[in-house]
Amino acid sequence: MPDQTVDRHLFDKDKRREARVEAILNAVGAVISRRGASRLSLDDVARSLGVTKPTLYHYVGGKAQLLGLCLMRVLDVKERLLAEAERCGANGRDKLERFYRDYAAYAWSDASGMPALILTPDIDVETRLAFNRRNLALVERTRAIIDEGTRDGSLRVERAELVENFLIGTILWGSVSFLQRAQPIDADVVVDHYLSYLFDGIAAPDAEPSN
Repeated sequence: MPDQTVDRHLFDKDKRREARVEAILNAVGAVISRRGASRLSLDDVARSLGVTKPTLYHYVGGKAQLLGLCLMRVLDVKERLLAEAERCGANGRDKLERFYRDYAAYAWSDASGMPALILTPDIDVETRLAFNRRNLALVERTRAIIDEGTRDGSLRVERAELVENFLIGTILWGSVSFLQRAQPIDADVVVDHYLSYLFDGIAAPDAEPSN
């Protein structure tokens, strides 16, 4: 039986707070996607949410804390999507494709603030170091999926680190190159092409190699 001494309203309050923080981070991500992290203004965020700046300070602190929370949320999402791919994928290739599709969809959404959030110099040193340490562990897990694909025969890879670097590079720059143009390419189309280049290559099947 549930512990009758526990105030269930405490959990309701926690959930409401989490939902409000998430809404703030989504709004910040959208502002960063449009204007860049260095031009982030709490006034703009408060205005987009219809709240006051003191409300923002209450939930997430000032600009430095807000950028740090947004940056770490990128890793929260990356870790969750990686775990889902590890759990649900049939083999190494399937796991890698699942993770790439889902992570690209998040990274290219307005709420993520990427790639500007990843590249901004406005993140304090301590937060950046914590981000790098945690991200390195996720990089190793991604490379482990690639190595798994090599072992199970679903991938043919000699250097897993180069494949992982290629994939993350396309995610970071795909939004700038193709999704933010005057006539953007649909995100699903971009992902399909990137995965085709990775898995199938770009050489014609009957092309003769040059000497």
